[in-house]
Amino acid sequence: MRQELLLKIKLAFKGVPKPSDVTKSVARALDDGLKLSPLQRKGLRAEDHEQAWSDLTDESIEAFDDIFPFLDSQGYLFYLPAFLSYSIRRHEDSCSNALNAPIFACANGAERFDL
Repeated sequence: MRQELLLKIKLAFKGVPKPSDVTKSVARALDDGLKLSPLQRKGLRAEDHEQAWSDLTDESIEAFDDIFPFLDSQGYLFYLPAFLSYSIRRHEDSCSNALNAPIFACANGAERFDL
């Protein structure tokens, strides 16, 4: 069942492009209350090397477990499948807040993004 869910997520979010503006590092800076210039945003985006959502490591997901309130719609679609997959794979052995991130995102994203 777990593998079936992971496959469904992989297929449903296949080809979702990396966000053009708010990546995980930009979202973290916004969370920290920083007012970012376009040049600063570009520099932060350059720190995020993943090209596909499936490139995110568990360590990265755990380190950026608080980004969802600061993502735009592109970022939401890019990071959600990674966090969902993490939660399915790691729900029994992780105590990271990353387990709750997709629940928060789904509960609050519909209103924010007209889903």
